[in-house]
Amino acid sequence: MPYFNYHLYQAHGYWDRRSFTQQWWQLYRADHRWTPPYYPTWRWALEPARNPHLARLNPGWFYLEGIRRPQAQRNASGPVGLAQSLGQSSLFELPLVAALLLQDPRRRDGTGYLAHLHLVNDEEATAVFLEQLTEQLWERGCHRLLLPTGLSPHLGSGWLLDHWHLEPPRHTPYSPPYLPELAANLFRPWQKMRLYHLPVPAEPVAAPNLTPFDPARLAGDLRPLLAAACDRGLGLPPPDAAEAAFLLRWLGRNLSGWLVEAQGRPVGFILLQPDEGARLRRAGGAKSWGWRLWWWLNRGRRVVNGRIPFAAVLPEARGQGFGRQLRQQALHSAQQQGWQSLTVGPLRKGETAVVLLQSAGATAHQTYQLYEWQV
Repeated sequence: MPYFNYHLYQAHGYWDRRSFTQQWWQLYRADHRWTPPYYPTWRWALEPARNPHLARLNPGWFYLEGIRRPQAQRNASGPVGLAQSLGQSSLFELPLVAALLLQDPRRRDGTGYLAHLHLVNDEEATAVFLEQLTEQLWERGCHRLLLPTGLSPHLGSGWLLDHWHLEPPRHTPYSPPYLPELAANLFRPWQKMRLYHLPVPAEPVAAPNLTPFDPARLAGDLRPLLAAACDRGLGLPPPDAAEAAFLLRWLGRNLSGWLVEAQGRPVGFILLQPDEGARLRRAGGAKSWGWRLWWWLNRGRRVVNGRIPFAAVLPEARGQGFGRQLRQQALHSAQQQGWQSLTVGPLRKGETAVVLLQSAGATAHQTYQLYEWQV
């Protein structure tokens, strides 16, 4: 038991949420593989008054602190190592667990989400966090948690199970290598997904006759297409207008979109953007003003890989070659941008898109696991 004197904090106002962000950020910032969110977007996303999607989820910001026992100081790592480097003693509280508790009013099955869950490598601290959170869950009528998710479960959900040597693409989950063993002792595996890497061929790819469109339409008249992209058989509510608007803002800048149409009606789409994960890691999420300036000065520089965060063909239009047209557009655009590969997903085994990607030479690498916890 390396920690004692646990204390669970809940953020209730603006300054409390700033404290939550500091504790949450500190937990993984020493891990050079972790890709932090773009800080201005993160701050916006955590403010219910500015983010209507979050406001209706009855959000709770929780973090657990504890004091490290003196005999455990010798092998300190992570946030404790940081504390020692600052000359702090074992009498200082350290962040151990941090997450947002969310409950979607569109669900009526007593299921909640633990979003953006960060943990130290200590099973007891995580168990204490869950135990102290139980009263909140009872008050909400919540008897089941899915974890970890993003603020929308349709993006950034799950923990990484393998391939830690690969740099995580932006908008994909990341977790330290100790988490699978810890999670196996506390949570029940629920759904597994894989990230697919599609190489961009050297020979030119002809551009199909697709229609470019403003991605903002996915929160409006094209929302059924986004719902099709998010329908992965997980029983999650499809994005409504508020959630779709949140997803698009979270994805950030440099989004490009194309539509495939049948008889003048949109039946499929694809979104692409440069993978700025490496740049974001270097800037530390652009948390400081200096790094934010650096981020903006370098925003036009080319990157070597691209991301496909969302793509889909409506169920009734599948099997007619529309998916191949979208794939061809993605490869053509990637060549125009000078990208070497595209990352797609994470996707569940058996999805139509998986077969389409594998037929073009895509390979599955990173595995992500979603868990559930019964109260």
